[in-house]
Amino acid sequence: MTFTVAKAYKILIRETTTIPAIAWLWKACTQLKHKFFFWLLINNMLNTTELLRRKNFFIQDYRCVMCDEYVLETRDRLFFHCDFAQICWKYVCPKWSPLCRRDSGSAY
Repeated sequence: MTFTVAKAYKILIRETTTIPAIAWLWKACTQLKHKFFFWLLINNMLNTTELLRRKNFFIQDYRCVMCDEYVLETRDRLFFHCDFAQICWKYVCPKWSPLCRRDSGSAY
């Protein structure tokens, strides 16, 4: 049996698992830049203060850019737990917003 890139590719593709949310995301009828942004969000790869700090970037001010509180900006804080995010979720999707309250532990 000889090695070919095509055979290796088929083996790798067969062994990968697809996360349903990500599969849905790439099939969504929206602009690629929005798909990419939400892919970064799902994978916790947005350049929040927390991520930049882990990458050893020096950040002088640790205030939340949305509500001006002195807290570490994380993905969950920025999109779910910040007071500004809570207001946005209540406006966009009132039935879902209680799931995002600070006392619920996880936003999803």
